[in-house]
Amino acid sequence: MNKTKRMKKNIIVTKSGMEEDAIDAYNNASPMPPNVAPEEFERFYQLISCETTEEVIAKAEEFGEQGVLTEGVVAAAHAMLEESKKRNDDERVIASLQGVLSFLVQLYQKYNAPPTLGVIDNIIREWQIMAEKGETTDEKMKEIVQTVAKEGNVELAELAGAVDGFKASMDEQDVQFEQQEEELRSRPEGVTPEVDEELTQMRTMRLAAKEQMVLVGKMVKEIM
Repeated sequence: MNKTKRMKKNIIVTKSGMEEDAIDAYNNASPMPPNVAPEEFERFYQLISCETTEEVIAKAEEFGEQGVLTEGVVAAAHAMLEESKKRNDDERVIASLQGVLSFLVQLYQKYNAPPTLGVIDNIIREWQIMAEKGETTDEKMKEIVQTVAKEGNVELAELAGAVDGFKASMDEQDVQFEQQEEELRSRPEGVTPEVDEELTQMRTMRLAAKEQMVLVGKMVKEIM
């Protein structure tokens, strides 16, 4: 990698596992932001050089477990996405970079999550197990909230505040997603059926995650 940290030859992997040769798209890439260290850019480079979606996921998880999935890696992904959009790259390249960025953000949050987020994840998981057994009631859902919060050494007031904060963050991310989707769909060539399906799936997943967060907040506040 040269000193300007330019990306010269990369493979972009779409959500469906299809590869896109992005050599031309990155020949004129701008240098990375100053807050991205060379080793962080190198990790991002390794991710988008993977040949399959499975390899991207495995490599990113490996970085997370090693504690090297840093904010700089995420910043590199964001910067490259913005550069790609400015150059009016092929929609599949942009969609792929957006997918990588979204995945890295989620994974970064997972491996750098505060205790409250771990408690929320555990609450939702226990609710899902209960739902699969057909035993869901408001009373049992609240019992799970209290039990999991206690096990995680998190006070209900702290949990309620954290839920509000996460919800606000999700709202901000939704606005960004809407803007990015609008930019993609407003391109003269429109979007392919594959990209349209990916955008729809992302929207559905985001909506489901927000609904779960809202429900956790509702139950916590009712207990309080």
